[in-house]
Amino acid sequence: MKRFILLFIVSLFSVCGSCQVFSVLSKYGELVYYNIISKRDKTVEVQSAGRWRISPEKVFVPSSIDYEGVEYTVVRIGNNAFSGKASSSPLKRIDLPQTITSIGESAFNWCELLTITIPQNCTEIEDKAFYSCGNLTYLSIPSSVKIGYEAFDYCRNLTEINTPSLSNWCAIQLSTPFPRKFRLLINDNEIDSSVIIPNGVEEIGKYAFYNCESVYTMLLPETVRFIGIGAFNYCSNLSSINIPKSVIDIEGNIFSGCSLLDYIYWEPNETLDLGTAIQMTFSIENSEAELHLHKNDKNGHLIDGIIRNLKKGSFKKIVIEDSTPVNSIKLKELKNNVLYNLQGQIVISPIKGQLYIINGKKVIYN
Repeated sequence: MKRFILLFIVSLFSVCGSCQVFSVLSKYGELVYYNIISKRDKTVEVQSAGRWRISPEKVFVPSSIDYEGVEYTVVRIGNNAFSGKASSSPLKRIDLPQTITSIGESAFNWCELLTITIPQNCTEIEDKAFYSCGNLTYLSIPSSVKIGYEAFDYCRNLTEINTPSLSNWCAIQLSTPFPRKFRLLINDNEIDSSVIIPNGVEEIGKYAFYNCESVYTMLLPETVRFIGIGAFNYCSNLSSINIPKSVIDIEGNIFSGCSLLDYIYWEPNETLDLGTAIQMTFSIENSEAELHLHKNDKNGHLIDGIIRNLKKGSFKKIVIEDSTPVNSIKLKELKNNVLYNLQGQIVISPIKGQLYIINGKKVIYN
């Protein structure tokens, strides 16, 4: 027994001997504990906060901290640093510096945070980082961040997500979708219900718009090549969307739960093999929607193969179109400040001298 205890103490020392923890009193009066990551790089992570390691209600994390005459940069929130599950005083507010590049596993799970702004330099939010933060209603997040498994699961009141750029949001890396319906904000302004993805975007990341209720119509540019699994699942207000011929890969089902979707326009890329084209068709199946396939002189064999392999009831209706594709999509209802042609379609590139409709009035574009 004595030998076991001795071995345990030696083992514990060997684990802790390589790290160095110190505490500093911050401006809110709480003790913040830091662990030195690298003496050479002069970097530290936040290990925990609060006297006797009992998490306080609010914490301020500075960008740098002085310890023994050396200035260290704070670059990380450590694993379980503020986990509220074992805390008698769950965290409600935290101020994070722009120097933070990663947030560790379970760093804030079960906390009582109301809002959180992820620093712009943060590139990774690890698994379960904000798991079960049931009071969290607002999240501001940089688009380039990689988000781990169940990072925001059971954040049942998270209804607003703010990001600086729609282009970058499309490339967001989600391991699991956001758990409930949310409004997507760009610089704190809700995106227009008729979403036009900017030219140059090459991928729609997996789960990017999953559960997003801000989207009513979606127009993808000819630059999009990849659509990730679940990209538009449970977009409860989505009614119409196009899939441009530039798309050569759809990772998995992308329209599950889109109960109002009634119009999909797709021009299959002629470079696709038939097996890939059929698999992509399975990925966009929606029994409530009309599938409009654009047929040109190069993709006819693909469309014929798609039609032969369609299961009964895959779509409400199949329409083959062989006219020049328009840069527009159909809508059920006209939206304010959006340009339409006389057929009730959104127009992206109007032609001078042509007649259009905007805000219920006919206008000539010049």
